[in-house]
Amino acid sequence: MAGLPLATVPPEVLTLSSFWGWERIGDYFGPLLALFLKTGTLIFGGGLVIIPLLEYEVVERLQWLTRSEFINGIAIGQLSPGPVVLTAAFIGFKVAGLRGALVASISIFTPSFLFIMAGAPILSSAKIFGYRRFSRRCGLPSWGRSLLPSVSYPYIALIRFQVPTWQLVLGGGGLGLLIGLMFRSSCA
Repeated sequence: MAGLPLATVPPEVLTLSSFWGWERIGDYFGPLLALFLKTGTLIFGGGLVIIPLLEYEVVERLQWLTRSEFINGIAIGQLSPGPVVLTAAFIGFKVAGLRGALVASISIFTPSFLFIMAGAPILSSAKIFGYRRFSRRCGLPSWGRSLLPSVSYPYIALIRFQVPTWQLVLGGGGLGLLIGLMFRSSCA
Protein backbone atom coordinates (compact mmCIF):
# COMPACT_ATOMS: atom_id res chain seq x y z
CA MET A 1 0.00 0.00 0.00
CA ALA A 2 2.89 2.37 0.71
CA GLY A 3 4.27 4.02 -2.37
CA LEU A 4 0.97 4.22 -4.27
CA PRO A 5 0.26 7.72 -5.60
CA LEU A 6 -2.74 9.56 -4.21
CA ALA A 7 -3.91 10.50 -7.68
CA THR A 8 -2.71 9.85 -11.17
CA VAL A 9 -2.65 12.87 -13.43
CA PRO A 10 -1.27 12.56 -16.94
CA PRO A 11 1.78 14.83 -17.41
CA GLU A 12 0.29 16.67 -20.41
CA VAL A 13 -2.56 17.95 -18.22
CA LEU A 14 -0.21 20.13 -16.17
CA THR A 15 2.08 21.25 -19.00
CA LEU A 16 -0.08 23.42 -21.24
CA SER A 17 2.28 26.37 -20.79
CA SER A 18 5.91 26.71 -19.85
CA PHE A 19 6.67 27.37 -16.20
CA TRP A 20 7.24 31.09 -16.64
CA GLY A 21 4.55 31.58 -19.29
CA TRP A 22 6.49 34.09 -21.40
CA GLU A 23 5.10 32.75 -24.68
CA ARG A 24 1.43 32.95 -23.64
CA ILE A 25 1.07 35.84 -21.19
CA GLY A 26 0.82 38.38 -24.01
CA ASP A 27 -2.22 36.65 -25.46
CA TYR A 28 -3.89 35.82 -22.15
CA PHE A 29 -3.05 38.80 -19.92
CA GLY A 30 -6.21 40.76 -20.81
CA PRO A 31 -8.64 37.82 -20.70
CA LEU A 32 -7.19 36.55 -17.37
CA LEU A 33 -7.33 40.05 -15.89
CA ALA A 34 -10.93 40.62 -17.00
CA LEU A 35 -12.17 37.20 -15.90
CA PHE A 36 -10.69 37.33 -12.42
CA LEU A 37 -11.53 40.98 -11.78
CA LYS A 38 -15.14 40.10 -12.61
CA THR A 39 -14.99 36.98 -10.47
CA GLY A 40 -13.43 38.84 -7.53
CA THR A 41 -16.10 41.51 -7.77
CA LEU A 42 -18.91 38.96 -7.66
CA ILE A 43 -17.68 36.96 -4.64
CA PHE A 44 -20.36 37.39 -2.02
CA GLY A 45 -20.73 34.57 0.47
CA GLY A 46 -17.25 33.07 0.33
CA GLY A 47 -14.96 31.37 -2.11
CA LEU A 48 -17.18 28.34 -2.75
CA VAL A 49 -19.72 30.63 -4.40
CA ILE A 50 -17.44 31.25 -7.38
CA ILE A 51 -16.94 27.62 -8.37
CA PRO A 52 -19.96 27.45 -10.74
CA LEU A 53 -19.06 30.81 -12.28
CA LEU A 54 -15.45 29.78 -12.82
CA GLU A 55 -16.49 26.41 -14.21
CA TYR A 56 -18.79 28.02 -16.74
CA GLU A 57 -16.23 30.61 -17.81
CA VAL A 58 -13.09 28.46 -17.87
CA VAL A 59 -14.49 25.12 -19.05
CA GLU A 60 -17.52 25.91 -21.19
CA ARG A 61 -17.15 29.45 -22.53
CA LEU A 62 -13.39 29.98 -22.86
CA GLN A 63 -12.41 26.28 -23.00
CA TRP A 64 -9.10 26.90 -21.25
CA LEU A 65 -9.42 23.74 -19.14
CA THR A 66 -11.24 20.44 -19.43
CA ARG A 67 -13.78 19.55 -16.75
CA SER A 68 -11.33 17.08 -15.14
CA GLU A 69 -8.56 19.71 -15.11
CA PHE A 70 -10.94 22.15 -13.45
CA ILE A 71 -11.87 19.58 -10.81
CA ASN A 72 -8.15 18.97 -10.21
CA GLY A 73 -7.73 22.72 -9.70
CA ILE A 74 -10.58 22.80 -7.17
CA ALA A 75 -8.98 19.87 -5.34
CA ILE A 76 -5.64 21.67 -5.22
CA GLY A 77 -7.42 24.78 -3.94
CA GLN A 78 -9.04 22.72 -1.18
CA LEU A 79 -5.72 21.19 -0.12
CA SER A 80 -3.81 24.46 -0.03
CA PRO A 81 -3.75 26.60 3.11
CA GLY A 82 -6.03 29.38 2.04
CA PRO A 83 -9.36 30.14 0.46
CA VAL A 84 -10.86 28.35 -2.50
CA VAL A 85 -10.14 31.50 -4.47
CA LEU A 86 -6.55 30.28 -4.79
CA THR A 87 -7.89 27.98 -7.49
CA ALA A 88 -7.51 31.10 -9.61
CA ALA A 89 -3.74 30.70 -9.37
CA PHE A 90 -4.05 27.15 -10.69
CA ILE A 91 -6.17 28.28 -13.64
CA GLY A 92 -3.81 31.16 -14.38
CA PHE A 93 -0.82 28.81 -14.26
CA LYS A 94 -2.50 26.34 -16.60
CA VAL A 95 -3.25 29.10 -19.08
CA ALA A 96 -0.05 31.16 -18.96
CA GLY A 97 2.47 29.76 -16.49
CA LEU A 98 3.70 31.59 -13.42
CA ARG A 99 2.86 34.98 -14.89
CA GLY A 100 -0.70 33.83 -15.54
CA ALA A 101 -0.94 32.61 -11.94
CA LEU A 102 0.22 36.02 -10.70
CA VAL A 103 -2.25 37.89 -12.91
CA ALA A 104 -5.15 35.65 -11.86
CA SER A 105 -4.29 35.79 -8.14
CA ILE A 106 -3.81 39.54 -8.01
CA SER A 107 -6.91 40.17 -10.15
CA ILE A 108 -9.24 38.07 -8.02
CA PHE A 109 -8.20 39.77 -4.77
CA THR A 110 -8.04 43.35 -6.11
CA PRO A 111 -11.80 44.11 -5.94
CA SER A 112 -11.95 43.09 -2.26
CA PHE A 113 -9.05 45.38 -1.38
CA LEU A 114 -10.60 48.24 -3.35
CA PHE A 115 -13.96 47.80 -1.60
CA ILE A 116 -12.25 47.85 1.80
CA MET A 117 -10.08 50.85 0.94
CA ALA A 118 -13.09 52.76 -0.36
CA GLY A 119 -15.28 51.99 2.65
CA ALA A 120 -12.80 52.22 5.52
CA PRO A 121 -12.41 56.02 5.55
CA ILE A 122 -16.17 56.47 5.38
CA LEU A 123 -16.87 54.06 8.25
CA SER A 124 -14.14 55.35 10.56
CA SER A 125 -15.13 58.95 9.86
CA ALA A 126 -18.76 58.16 10.60
CA LYS A 127 -17.86 56.88 14.07
CA ILE A 128 -15.76 59.94 14.89
CA PHE A 129 -18.29 62.46 13.54
CA GLY A 130 -21.23 60.64 15.09
CA TYR A 131 -19.57 60.61 18.49
CA ARG A 132 -18.69 64.32 18.28
CA ARG A 133 -22.15 65.26 17.05
CA PHE A 134 -24.05 63.45 19.76
CA SER A 135 -21.64 64.21 22.58
CA ARG A 136 -21.02 67.93 22.09
CA ARG A 137 -23.85 69.47 20.09
CA CYS A 138 -26.82 67.44 21.24
CA GLY A 139 -26.52 67.84 24.97
CA LEU A 140 -26.11 64.12 25.58
CA PRO A 141 -25.50 63.44 29.30
CA SER A 142 -22.02 62.34 30.37
CA TRP A 143 -23.15 58.74 30.99
CA GLY A 144 -24.58 58.71 27.45
CA ARG A 145 -21.28 59.95 26.01
CA SER A 146 -19.38 57.17 27.75
CA LEU A 147 -21.79 54.52 26.45
CA LEU A 148 -21.95 55.80 22.89
CA PRO A 149 -18.85 53.98 21.56
CA SER A 150 -19.89 50.66 23.13
CA VAL A 151 -23.44 50.88 21.76
CA SER A 152 -22.10 51.10 18.21
CA TYR A 153 -20.63 47.57 18.50
CA PRO A 154 -23.27 44.88 19.05
CA TYR A 155 -20.77 42.30 20.32
CA ILE A 156 -22.75 41.36 23.41
CA ALA A 157 -25.96 40.72 21.49
CA LEU A 158 -24.15 38.85 18.75
CA ILE A 159 -21.86 36.67 20.85
CA ARG A 160 -23.57 36.27 24.23
CA PHE A 161 -27.20 36.15 23.12
CA GLN A 162 -26.59 34.92 19.55
CA VAL A 163 -28.94 37.44 18.00
CA PRO A 164 -29.08 37.00 14.19
CA THR A 165 -27.20 39.65 12.25
CA TRP A 166 -30.24 40.80 10.28
CA GLN A 167 -32.02 41.61 13.57
CA LEU A 168 -29.02 43.64 14.72
CA VAL A 169 -29.03 45.63 11.49
CA LEU A 170 -32.75 46.38 11.78
CA GLY A 171 -32.41 47.18 15.48
CA GLY A 172 -29.46 49.49 14.86
CA GLY A 173 -31.36 51.31 12.13
CA GLY A 174 -34.39 51.69 14.38
CA LEU A 175 -32.24 52.91 17.26
CA GLY A 176 -30.56 55.43 14.98
CA LEU A 177 -33.92 56.78 13.85
CA LEU A 178 -35.15 56.98 17.44
CA ILE A 179 -32.06 58.85 18.64
CA GLY A 180 -32.29 61.15 15.63
CA LEU A 181 -35.90 62.00 16.43
CA MET A 182 -35.21 62.50 20.15
CA PHE A 183 -32.32 64.91 19.62
CA ARG A 184 -33.50 66.53 16.39
CA SER A 185 -34.17 69.95 17.85
CA SER A 186 -30.97 70.20 19.87
CA CYS A 187 -28.76 68.83 17.08
CA ALA A 188 -29.86 71.21 14.33
